[in-house]
Amino acid sequence: MAQNQNKVVVEAAPRAERGKNEARRLRATGRVPRRTLRRQGQAITLSVNAKQVQRILRSESGHNTLFQVDLNGKHEPAILKDWLNDPVSGKLLHVDLLRVAWTSACA
Repeated sequence: MAQNQNKVVVEAAPRAERGKNEARRLRATGRVPRRTLRRQGQAITLSVNAKQVQRILRSESGHNTLFQVDLNGKHEPAILKDWLNDPVSGKLLHVDLLRVAWTSACA
């Protein structure tokens, strides 16, 4: 998670495969599967760094933190919608993000 000029940035990577085994492989590398909801209800599947998301959850603003998702150099604003932790180990298992759409009234 990089912070530059009060912006929190989380690195993301596209995910071609889905399923339980692929999710386990991602978690073994320190990444977590995630889904981002976009306009018109379509969702895209990606993976993010689990440590970066855990830092957001433990931050002062917690899950209400507005952050930037960096996907191949393109930044999109997002907020945590839902997440799942392992009840025994406490490790982050899954993250759902909600894309934030800016309008001129928000600026």
